[in-house]
Amino acid sequence: FLRAGLFRQEWIAAHNIFMPRVEVHMKYLRPIRSGSAVRIRMNPQYLGEKTVKFDSAILDDRTGEELATGFMTVVCVDRSTFTARAFPEEIRRVLAD
Repeated sequence: FLRAGLFRQEWIAAHNIFMPRVEVHMKYLRPIRSGSAVRIRMNPQYLGEKTVKFDSAILDDRTGEELATGFMTVVCVDRSTFTARAFPEEIRRVLAD
């Protein structure tokens, strides 16, 4: 979202949606020490019009070593009614970049 010029919460509010997590899994491959600099890599995969699964990895920022892998699944819901709805096209484009 930042690459597109806005903070994530601003995009969500502007489109009157929430993106609640419905499933999260993370497998830690190496210890992540307190104070370590890490980088999070996320790869969105659409599972229909209303759901996105983010395959992810936590990397050591200094060495690039993969410290953990996993995924998070989110659903797009209307902010007022909390019912599932399709992701707005603008958000789909931002996530695809």
